[in-house]
Amino acid sequence: MIIVTICKSSTSDVGLEVIGHANYAPKGKDIVCSAVSALVQHTIYNSKSHVYSNEDGNYNATFDCWYDRDTYVLLKSFERSIKQLAKQYPDYIKVVDEYEI
Repeated sequence: MIIVTICKSSTSDVGLEVIGHANYAPKGKDIVCSAVSALVQHTIYNSKSHVYSNEDGNYNATFDCWYDRDTYVLLKSFERSIKQLAKQYPDYIKVVDEYEI
């Protein structure tokens, strides 16, 4: 299962962690994993203010949305899209919202 954790805070920072594998289909044919990877990579690569790491297909990223409206919009789009995918494939994707004060 892919677990997507979206960490929000009262400051401008937003954290994103994506771990695991969907195991929907054999490697190279897994459309669920491909969809999640495409969304994550699109969000990270199009953000102007971020720090991220990628190890073995697991992503960990932090975004600064305070000064960058485009990054904020990009992250909101990611959040809506990943939650829609999780509704379509609940056995393969779980989204966790964490809020910090």
